[in-house]
Amino acid sequence: MNAKSERAKDERILMALHLVEVEGLTNAKAGEAVGMTKNALIGIRNRINNECNAIYDLCRKPNHKDGGMPLMWWVR
Repeated sequence: MNAKSERAKDERILMALHLVEVEGLTNAKAGEAVGMTKNALIGIRNRINNECNAIYDLCRKPNHKDGGMPLMWWVR
């Protein structure tokens, strides 16, 4: 894959994660919105939870949500 297609793939994944975590959509609806299957999105979310559990936990703590990164920062 070239850099442009990698970036597009990353942006799709970030948008899907945003739709589930922030907007409250189901995996199926978020996947549909970005052109992924429900199971593909579940797999991605599981990998994030398993591989980056410590970082993921830190990011979810309310004290760490200081507004340093705006919502949907990757599309700006």
